[in-house]
Amino acid sequence: MSQQQPEIITSTEHAPQIWEVMQASYKIEASLLELENFYPLTRTVTAISQSSNLFYGYFESNELAGVCEVEFIGETAVLIASLVVHPSHFRKGIASKLIAYVTEKFADSDIWVSTAVKNTPAVNLYLKSGFTESHTEALPDGLQLIKLRWSAA
Repeated sequence: MSQQQPEIITSTEHAPQIWEVMQASYKIEASLLELENFYPLTRTVTAISQSSNLFYGYFESNELAGVCEVEFIGETAVLIASLVVHPSHFRKGIASKLIAYVTEKFADSDIWVSTAVKNTPAVNLYLKSGFTESHTEALPDGLQLIKLRWSAA
């Protein structure tokens, strides 16, 4: 399964590998955001395997290096529910390739994503990929999120 193009992967078959990439990536993000209790780190392999969301994987040397999770949020909109790259594969353009794949696949849809305002690398990546800032909001725990939107129109 060595491939240089993202591909759809099943949450049931790939749940352990998806979980491993998420854990490694979200630990870095939690550190960046200075958070001890970061919600994405509480997600289990079982929760991933039972998810009805779509998962797109990027493989390098038969290893799952990056994952983009997409959730349908209406007839004409999707949400990038998660986009993670294993730290050993940072700075290789994998996140950009996953975003390009998703924006092409859902070109007729509005694509939404949110990330922490303090996650400057992610914010810059989405802006560079054609997303525009919609608004910011504060979660009950005080974390400030930025909501971004991509639209072909």
